[in-house]
Amino acid sequence: MSHFQTLAAASFAAVAAAMIPTSFTPSGKPIYEAPSGSLVLQNDTDMLVYAPNGTLLHVFGRQSSSLYRPSAANVDQVYVNLGANHTLQSFNATLIVPPLPTTFDSQLIYFTQGIMMFDESGSPEVFLGGGFQYGRDSLTSGPFYKGFLFAEDLGVENPDYPFVYGGMKLNVGDTLKISLTYQGITTAPGSPPYYRYMGEFFGPGPEDRIALGFVQPVLPGTIAFRVEEAGVSKSSDYPAGPLVLKDVNVELTAGLSDVRWEFEGSPKTDIECEVVKDGSRDAEIRVHFPGAEDTGATSFEYVSQERFEMYRHQN
Repeated sequence: MSHFQTLAAASFAAVAAAMIPTSFTPSGKPIYEAPSGSLVLQNDTDMLVYAPNGTLLHVFGRQSSSLYRPSAANVDQVYVNLGANHTLQSFNATLIVPPLPTTFDSQLIYFTQGIMMFDESGSPEVFLGGGFQYGRDSLTSGPFYKGFLFAEDLGVENPDYPFVYGGMKLNVGDTLKISLTYQGITTAPGSPPYYRYMGEFFGPGPEDRIALGFVQPVLPGTIAFRVEEAGVSKSSDYPAGPLVLKDVNVELTAGLSDVRWEFEGSPKTDIECEVVKDGSRDAEIRVHFPGAEDTGATSFEYVSQERFEMYRHQN
């Protein structure tokens, strides 16, 4: 029996081990913990988080939320829209941690690689993947880079931000590998087919590996690298050098297809994208941050988020 079928055999309404916050972000949002190897199931109404042994850990409801995406949060992305007749088999890349910003004004910046699902109307619904953040977790820590895997619900007006964190601090120049791999269709009695992907984050050390399963009723429609920031008030709040994305490989059902990377930038950031090598095999992309103009955001405009940290079991 597949892991998903084991989960489906349990009652979704019975939460055997409800998650509780273990700490809080500087803006007061709760941080949760879940083990590496957990699974996130997206259905029509909720996002459910399961432990590796099948225990239902938490339910993020999609219809009610006290968390809001600040209007000052800016998103830039490099993306490929996938054809309706192709299933994404894998999306792999190497990310190099960029130089630190020269100033810190409480900004939060997220650098992510992921797959995006859309609802029936064509609106973005879920973004799943991995990456790292620049910022701090408390008023006395950081700022620093930190790696994570995540599952973000984009499908409601005021979405929750359930993040699965690796908890590992990163250094400038560290090489990270993020892999998103299709694992097939899983079914359960009385349920529609679900598509399963495995997200893996490989950090700079041999033990710096975390994994997260994603199960959702629709296939990815877009793959993307994204930079999301809030609280950046001047150019020196951005990394002092480019974000380098290399060894970018995209495999579809038809094999290594001839994809073309497109850039969608926010007019408030002046971030630029350089496609050094295009295509689906060993592509290379550089994200260049502005060196002059003020963005107009204040230092207190955070990316509001609800997140939960991932830890590795110690033997």
